[in-house]
Amino acid sequence: TIQRGMQGQVAAGHCCSLAFVDEEKAARVIDKVAKAGITVITLPSCNLVLMGRGIHPAPRGTTPVAALLGRGVPVCAASDNVGDPFNPFGAYDPLAIAQLNAHVAHMSSEEGLRASLRMVTETPAEMLGLGAGVIAVGRQADLVVLDTRQTADAVLCPPPRLGTFKAGQLIVQTGFERQWHDPGFVEKES
Repeated sequence: TIQRGMQGQVAAGHCCSLAFVDEEKAARVIDKVAKAGITVITLPSCNLVLMGRGIHPAPRGTTPVAALLGRGVPVCAASDNVGDPFNPFGAYDPLAIAQLNAHVAHMSSEEGLRASLRMVTETPAEMLGLGAGVIAVGRQADLVVLDTRQTADAVLCPPPRLGTFKAGQLIVQTGFERQWHDPGFVEKES
């Protein structure tokens, strides 16, 4: 990547071998990845199903996300296998992957949850040159509206998607009705 001047243009998926080497070797590799400007894509669902079979105790076998982020490596979270012989789980849901990643990578702090959400939103868009996270006049309006007021809730308990917009046009709208039968349990506005 460095020899060809392709910093910031290369992504590597899985990278689970870093979970099986000692910390010193992993640190050397991660430093080289950071210097080369490579984006790493962790695939927690697939790697949890596939890695460590026959090893006791079974290792997680997932990318060391915290170590990569700590050295400035951009990290995305995704799944490359869904409902197939390699991984029967999943539904191509980025919020479910963000939640699984937060579990596996021990990202349960407020900042960890936000980072896990960025790994399925802003970081992949930046990697693809799409200028993520900016809502402004004149920008492409591709977005999903979530039924939540707290950013962390998008990862802690992925909420219903109320609307999905592509190029500013509503393409999917989800409605639901909530009816409280006991007035003592009515939610209070925060």
